[in-house]
Amino acid sequence: MSDQIYQSNYTPEFQLEVFGLNPKTAMEPVLDVSCGQDPQLIHYLRMEGLNAYGADFDAPEDISYIKRASWTNSNFGHNKWGTILSNIDVANTINQAIKDGDEALKGLSLAYFNLLGCLKLHGKFIYAPPIPVLEEQIPKEIFRVVHEPITEDLDRTVVTKIAELD
Repeated sequence: MSDQIYQSNYTPEFQLEVFGLNPKTAMEPVLDVSCGQDPQLIHYLRMEGLNAYGADFDAPEDISYIKRASWTNSNFGHNKWGTILSNIDVANTINQAIKDGDEALKGLSLAYFNLLGCLKLHGKFIYAPPIPVLEEQIPKEIFRVVHEPITEDLDRTVVTKIAELD
């Protein structure tokens, strides 16, 4: 898959399958980072009655529940989100920086851990593909990390906040 493929290129049903997400049981509010220019999943979730929002640097400017912003340098709040989703962009950007030994890795890692800080208790950050180098650094006393198969060649990662910092 190309790094230039955005979530909006996929149907909401396909994205729900990739994320293993059931709109009836998803913890709200939902944030789809890198939702793309045509945030179909966010529209779908909102039609299903969920409190769902999107963010992307290419997002349309005229939709009140979509923020024109990049996940790499935006503040999405602390202990705010029940579910954060990212298909391809976050993981591929970080994994490529790791592979290339890119100097941007430090900032990307910080942005990743900032997303984890946005989760409220029992909230989940769901993305694909996995980011093993960063997942090994996640504090196990605060987060549970699980890999779930999507296909024979692809897993999703579900990071669940299981405790608050003291």
